[in-house]
Amino acid sequence: SEYDFEDEVARIVTFEELQMNTKRGNEEIKFVEEKGVAFAELSYFEIFNFLLSQGTFSKEFEEPNKAYVTERIAQKYFGKTDVIGKTMKMDNSLTFSIIGVLKDLPSNTAQKTEIFVSYISLK
Repeated sequence: SEYDFEDEVARIVTFEELQMNTKRGNEEIKFVEEKGVAFAELSYFEIFNFLLSQGTFSKEFEEPNKAYVTERIAQKYFGKTDVIGKTMKMDNSLTFSIIGVLKDLPSNTAQKTEIFVSYISLK
């Protein structure tokens, strides 16, 4: 039997304890996200077999200011999981739009961050 393993590499940088802002209706919602935000490349999701509940893993994530969030984060910030197209602001500077919702991470994972912003957004 032959296996074809592609060498996949993905850059990821995580910042913890960030203030996140969004709007729920007319209400401004603010949280300090202890687990922070990860700036990641698209291949990261393939390497670690992330599952989506909404949206697709697409080249759109290679554009600036795009993000995937977990169902838990969607619920926490918006009170629902149908959040594609919604925007969030990080530390009153970077605004990004959600292009997909990830299934919640298993409790046994080392990956704690639940907001993933396109790596190219990193300044």
